[in-house]
Parts: sequence; C-alpha cells; structure tokens
Amino acid sequence: MPFILAPAVPAFAAAVEWTVVACVGVLAAVGVIEGTKDTTADDIEIKPKKPKIRTEEEMENDIKLGKEKAKSRLEEITKTGTLTRSMEECKSCPASSGISKAEHRNFGNIINLQYQVYITQAASGPGWVMEWDYLTVSFDGFQKKSCLLQETKGAYDQFFIDENTVKKFYSGIKGTVQQAHVQDNIVCLTPPNKLAWYFMEPLSFKYFYKIFRQLEYTMDIYHQPMA
Repeated sequence: MPFILAPAVPAFAAAVEWTVVACVGVLAAVGVIEGTKDTTADDIEIKPKKPKIRTEEEMENDIKLGKEKAKSRLEEITKTGTLTRSMEECKSCPASSGISKAEHRNFGNIINLQYQVYITQAASGPGWVMEWDYLTVSFDGFQKKSCLLQETKGAYDQFFIDENTVKKFYSGIKGTVQQAHVQDNIVCLTPPNKLAWYFMEPLSFKYFYKIFRQLEYTMDIYHQPMA
C-alpha cells in the first residue's frame, strides 16, 4: 500500500514556522537583526587595572642582593692592588688616573643618554657616550677640576607608584644598590675623590635618597631635572 504524505505537510510547515520565530527571537536578543541598539564604548565601564607592586620583603631582598654582589666586586678590586697604585700616582686627585672610554649600549629611553650628557657634558653620539673608568669601575662622568666622579639616572619614575612603592616588574633595585655601593666605597677609600649622583625625576630621587642614607653611603645625591 503506498504511503500518504499529504497529511504531514501542515505539521512540517508548523514546525518550520516555529523554528523561524524562535531564531528571530534569538537574533533579536543578541542584537543581530536591524533595529537593535549597538553597544558603544559609552555603555562599557572601563576600570583601570591597579598595577602590582613589589612587597617590602622583595625590596629588602633586592637591597641585600645588591650589597652582596657589591662586596664581591670590591674584594676583586682590592686584590688587584689598583687602589694603592691610584693613591700613589696622584695624591691630589686619584680619580684622574682613570681613563676616558666610549661606552656603547642600549640606553632604553633616549632621554637617559640626553640626561647623562646634560649632567656630565661628555662627548656622545647615536648609541654611545664617553664615560670614565676608574679602578675598573665605570662612572658616567668625571670633572677633574673638582675631582668629582658622577652618576646619572634619567627616566626612572616609570618604575614607581610613589616615593615608597615600586612596580612589581621592576627588579632594578639590586643593580642600582650594587652600583652605588661599589662607587661609594671606592671613593671613600681614595680621598679626596668625591662622588655625586643625579636623578632627573622626583620619585626615584626620593626613594633612592632614603635607601642610600639608610645604607650610610656618603655620596652627594641631587634631584636635578633637565632644563
């Protein structure tokens, strides 16, 4: 006996109609069909992410590691006998026994190079600057008339939240403490040499000024913006 299909047509049509209505409802709900209001930037509340910070423990550990590395470096310098020879060669200004050399490196932000040249008045070019090497320790500059060794720090405030808070990703504290510890001790051991550190920006100046004084470093520390 043949199958009779005709009676099934109304049921199929009803099912199709229900499916279309359902799909239209879904599309309308998600704003696909014309006439639905599009979401704009004004409808979205953007909450800025609060930057993560280094904990007190992490910062104290950074300082500790910086001092430890500096002490090892100073022991190496002392063993060479260069400290004594420096004092003998020029008692009026031992640092003048150092040498000027071209330092080639990536300065990160170009303003760091510009600030170094602004303070030290050293010769420079794209990607290089003349620095002063004394007892195998590098200094940003040297002013012979005043027997003054110099170190500069440019765009450093980008690593700080405030004068007491450092951003989580910044691990440069230990390197800065190591550098300061070595330079300060070298200068203290070779009078009448003098040392000055210059900070271009206020937050980094306040932070490191406090740290250096707590560590009893004797160098002069200045906040000197670039004019």
